[in-house]
Amino acid sequence: MNHTKYRVWLWVLLLVLVTAGMAWYMLAREKEEPVTDGTLVYRTVQEELA
Repeated sequence: MNHTKYRVWLWVLLLVLVTAGMAWYMLAREKEEPVTDGTLVYRTVQEELA
């Protein structure tokens, strides 16, 4: 009986982690800035205003 509880708990934990990972990936992909050719460094706000 105890093994069944742990097995169910592990499956639920796995399902929650996979769901959270997919949600995080989808949200992170939406916020991704477009990359232009040759842009390999991080640009600061002051550089963009100049």
